[in-house]
Amino acid sequence: MNGNLRDVVIADQRAKRQLQRDIEVACPVGTAIAYDLNPICLERVGKIIELGPKHEFDAAVDDAVGRATEMGKPVLYIPGIMDMDDIQTIASMVILGRVARKTAEYGSALLVPTSRSVVMSVAQEVVKEGYIQVGRPDAYNKENIQYLTDDQFGYAAGVDGIIVREKPAAIFLLGTFYAESLILPETGRSVGAIQIAGTAMPSQIPFFVAACDYTLIGEELFAASAYLSREPKLLGSLKGQDAAKLFFMILIVVGVISATIGDFWSPLKSVAEFLRRLVTVN
Repeated sequence: MNGNLRDVVIADQRAKRQLQRDIEVACPVGTAIAYDLNPICLERVGKIIELGPKHEFDAAVDDAVGRATEMGKPVLYIPGIMDMDDIQTIASMVILGRVARKTAEYGSALLVPTSRSVVMSVAQEVVKEGYIQVGRPDAYNKENIQYLTDDQFGYAAGVDGIIVREKPAAIFLLGTFYAESLILPETGRSVGAIQIAGTAMPSQIPFFVAACDYTLIGEELFAASAYLSREPKLLGSLKGQDAAKLFFMILIVVGVISATIGDFWSPLKSVAEFLRRLVTVN
């Protein structure tokens, strides 16, 4: 009987300790979620996040399209080589909408060669909607948005041919790119086009930085799509992610300082131990 009672007491103590650890681990996660969801809730009740002065990328889009209009040349938009199930392609389609509205407003031709048939269909709808929003549905030309091929280098060769023949004054390369990330900008540079690129592929970013005038690095591509779309939920999510990153950066700095000085001052050692338990998953 005593043995059974002892087992019950031990099990109860273990359950309490596990509950305490779960609460400690859940606190920062809950804080991050709260930071992420709160801006979205504010958006839904009409408290739109106030955007500051025009973003550099937004200004670069205006400059590039304006340059093409002044030179009487088309704008070429390359949305990468992946399908619509790729998050970078989705972000690229959002930015394409902004570029389409600007080209429609300025009266410039917009060429969009794609390597996936589904991307072509989505791009056609996005561009058409952009032209309608600025009151220029008659200027929309469905034939300017073409499907070339699924083959990676066949697509790169096809786009190179378009660049050489059409000689666009502005080229946008936004989406997922691989080995063609240097082939395309080199051809664009040979015709004197201003080039704006962006990708989340770490191995391809150096080529864009070397060959293009403006480059969105990594998650800047997704941030730019949220900024240009002015979509409240996207902006709220962006703000929430920034707040969560700041929280964890502060947590890491405090943890490192506490662990370093904790050997000489016991209160900080307790703080370091508490933070260690927060981020330790059993």
